[in-house]
Amino acid sequence: MKAEDFLSVTQRYVDAWTRHDISALDALYAQDAVRYRFGERLGGKKEIQSDRRSLWRAFPDMAMTYQHQFVSGTHGVVLWTIRGTHSGTFETSLGAMPATGKWVEFRGATIWEFDDRGLIVRENIYPDRLSLFQQLNAIRTNFAMPLEVAA
Repeated sequence: MKAEDFLSVTQRYVDAWTRHDISALDALYAQDAVRYRFGERLGGKKEIQSDRRSLWRAFPDMAMTYQHQFVSGTHGVVLWTIRGTHSGTFETSLGAMPATGKWVEFRGATIWEFDDRGLIVRENIYPDRLSLFQQLNAIRTNFAMPLEVAA
């Protein structure tokens, strides 16, 4: 894939994500596309749609921006930031998290693999879950470790 084509896909993806436009996002994926996120494998457009809708229900004002993109052959990488308010139930590997009303901002990266038509066939998403869960007070990370003093 040419760099300018990848840039176009990235911009269309980010625009559609921010508008929460399922149809526009679907147009970027092959029918049998696979998504890997949070250790889960989602197969096909319908499962990927369901995953998106669940996230958008939890963060209805969620918007995405991208900082960098790289392309090599049939693969592209996007570094992004997502911002939004946790206003609905968030289904996570830690269980269902009721709305907190907290505004969050976290970063991540996505690796896409494209077919010969320029459609996404594989997507690996690497969000900064630690930052997200810290902002939602879902995990504690301020462990105080006492220092042992040798006598």
